[in-house]
Amino acid sequence: MTLRNEMIPHFPAAGTVPAYDSKIVRDLKKTRFGWSAVVHDQNDYEVDICMKGDVVENMDCSCPSASDGSYCPHMSAVLSAAADAVITENTHPVSVEEIVSGLDENTLRREFCAWLNEDTLRKEFFLRSFGSEASLSRYPAKLRNELEEIKDKYSDRFGYIDSTHAHAYAAAFTDCLYENVRPLLDQKKNTAAFHTVNEAFRLICSTEMDGTDGEYGDIGAVIESLWLAIYYQCSPEEEEKMYDWFRDNYLNHHDLILYDTIESVYLNVFE
Repeated sequence: MTLRNEMIPHFPAAGTVPAYDSKIVRDLKKTRFGWSAVVHDQNDYEVDICMKGDVVENMDCSCPSASDGSYCPHMSAVLSAAADAVITENTHPVSVEEIVSGLDENTLRREFCAWLNEDTLRKEFFLRSFGSEASLSRYPAKLRNELEEIKDKYSDRFGYIDSTHAHAYAAAFTDCLYENVRPLLDQKKNTAAFHTVNEAFRLICSTEMDGTDGEYGDIGAVIESLWLAIYYQCSPEEEEKMYDWFRDNYLNHHDLILYDTIESVYLNVFE
């Protein structure tokens, strides 16, 4: 008989333990030969179960009902508790660390790459967290594509965003910008973050919109806050590159829609 599928068919009426009640089983242990436990009934009784594989070969209990070799409810209780223990054990047979340590490097690489590629957000997080600056150069283009889609959604067929759509466009624009840049900032990928914000800056400066309610200014404020966040955590080499970019735009591009934003950062940070 197996632990769960073929339990004892008949039990004597003696004792107060209901058949299959595992709650009163104490000190359940897996032994060399099977299982042992103490069952708390009117007294404490010791139960031993001998197994061959998952098949029960013999059972003994110290209670009076089993003194003549009969089966008893205490045996049933231990069988039920042992079956529960086997199910729990088989649910998580080993830890993740044990599984990983047993895999060869090529298998681990293959399975890990497949796992990353199953989920876009998981893959993007991995690239942001561990990618080199060179691999992160694709983020400005990714942001531009997303912002172009937003622009298409809110503009007319000539690419113009009127006053009825300007507020929604500005909100969608800044949300998209934050979602793309904040993870780069969190991982201190400053160069990638700077190029990504600059791509958004170039796009908004080439966008025709009725910004009479301050939509250009709202977007400019977000862009400026991100530039400052990058500046405050960048290295001296990164700071020098930022300075060159701002100086060039400050001196040579007075016609930019958000020139005031460039001017504010350049004069307050670099001068």
